[in-house]
Order: sequence, then C-alpha cells, then structure tokens
Amino acid sequence: MEDLRLYCDEMAALLKDWEAKFERLNVKARSAEREDELEMKDEIHFLNLKKKAVEGKLRDLRIASGETCQLLQEDLKEAMTDLEKSFQEAMSKFW
Repeated sequence: MEDLRLYCDEMAALLKDWEAKFERLNVKARSAEREDELEMKDEIHFLNLKKKAVEGKLRDLRIASGETCQLLQEDLKEAMTDLEKSFQEAMSKFW
C-alpha cells in the first residue's frame, strides 16, 4: 500500500508540473492574433478537460483497494499518456 501512496504522490507532482505547462500555453494564447488565440483557447480547454479526468482518476486511485487499484492505476497511466500526447500535439501546432 505504501507503493500505491508513493505512486499517487508522484502522479500528483506530475499534475502540478502541468500547471506550468498550461500557463505557458495560456501566455502564448494571450499574445497570439485573435483567430489563433481562439483556436488555442479551445485547445487549452480540451487539455484542461483531460487534466481534470486525470485528477479524478487519481482521486479514485487514492481511495481504492484490492484489485480495483491495479485497474485504476492502468487507467491513470493511460490518461496521463493521453494528456502528454495531446499537449505535445498542441505545442507542435502552436509553436
């Protein structure tokens, strides 16, 4: 169970790092031309939805027990990978 707590703490730290990444995108959006700004804000909104889904999975994992932990851990890892991929796509699109 200690391993699970450590894993959850690591994922929480990664999510905290996402705050800085999102802020970079927000700064870029604010300095973009109007059409690009709207497109970027839409993309940021989409990324925020994915981030909130990851946060929900992390909350679920923290209170889970037994076999459910393994399934939730896999779901969380998949959601984090999806968030990272989507973020990289957004960065390459706007930078």
